[in-house]
Amino acid sequence: MFLDLGVPWKARNCLYFTAALRFDLSMIVFHKRCSSGRTAITRFPPTSLAKIVVASCLTVTLLSASSQDAGGLYQPLTLAPSPSLSAQEGTSDTPAKPKGQIDYNDPRVMEAISEAMDNPVSELLIMWNQFDAIQVHFPSTPFYHERDEWAYAYQFMPVVPVPLGENLSLVSRLDLSVISLPLNKNAGDLFQVNPARSLSRTGPVPEGVDPFGRTTGFGDLAFVSMLGPKNGPEVAGGHLIMGAGPTFVAPTASESILGQGKYQVGPAAGVGFISEHWRLGVFPQQWWSVAGDSSHPPVRQMNLEYFLYYAPTPDWEIGMAPNMFVDWNAPAGNQVIFPTGLGVNHIFTIGKLPVSVGAEVTYSVIHPNDWPGPRWGFRIYIMPLGPAPWGNLARQLRALQ
Repeated sequence: MFLDLGVPWKARNCLYFTAALRFDLSMIVFHKRCSSGRTAITRFPPTSLAKIVVASCLTVTLLSASSQDAGGLYQPLTLAPSPSLSAQEGTSDTPAKPKGQIDYNDPRVMEAISEAMDNPVSELLIMWNQFDAIQVHFPSTPFYHERDEWAYAYQFMPVVPVPLGENLSLVSRLDLSVISLPLNKNAGDLFQVNPARSLSRTGPVPEGVDPFGRTTGFGDLAFVSMLGPKNGPEVAGGHLIMGAGPTFVAPTASESILGQGKYQVGPAAGVGFISEHWRLGVFPQQWWSVAGDSSHPPVRQMNLEYFLYYAPTPDWEIGMAPNMFVDWNAPAGNQVIFPTGLGVNHIFTIGKLPVSVGAEVTYSVIHPNDWPGPRWGFRIYIMPLGPAPWGNLARQLRALQ
């Protein structure tokens, strides 16, 4: 068993040479071949220091593997360019962009990333950070007067794509949340937070109990995985997007009131249309409880995100992406929450890292009549993102150079 690592290097008495390290069970071989044709070979036993050197070279080689061209050929890391090569490049004041790298100043690249952001099965690697402030309306009861309070939520949702062949992609999203409610933690038997970050009432408020206060902690964990074609069929100057898969919720809330206390499973799907200037679609998830705390009521609910955006330029979008929620077990008049809104998104780069930022205002035009429910909502999100290095999208964008 052995490993060869080749790295160009500038050396004394040589224009450049290639250093090859071979590591096997008995010997490390240092082979130097100069451009002049001279060769020098040095052998020494694999001491601990030598093993460290070999491991370091391996690390550098793996890191430099990101500089592949469109055909996937390895481009070695150049530690010192040849003087003759520098002379051939000319004296232009604008430095040449390294081959095999994505140019995020290219409008074609930003347009491709903008379209991929609205595709639930795209090959974007996303670190989704979302902040919500939600005005919760509490209707009047015999024990407290009608009032409005504010709830807050932070969600961290890493989105990881895995290409499956040339035409399919498997995209998984984990949803971790921190929630702050205007309720006492002892009111967990009366109210619960559902996956849409809305309140569900689980029982009547008993006489003499003041449910209000402030409870902050971790919410339930949600996970969804969707499989679909990377490029859907072309329709009306754009193309369709689609995907489907399972979705799960685990009762990880740090306080009873911050979750639903149930393991939940169900299907998820996404379908939409993307063109040069328009993005629209729906992303429903349905859950049924299958196990969990027997003191909590069974769950049967759906969260449906719908989005509608107009993109005047590749790096700007105007529109909305609110979440409709349906609690099938709630009494009539308290089942549906349907918000609408308006927001703006912008994609730019920090160094070589694309970042999407956005803000949105929503209002729930349909809300529970007798139960607490959202009215106004304010959302801000920050999403560092980029094409997954192992995906076809990254290779296609590198090929534009």
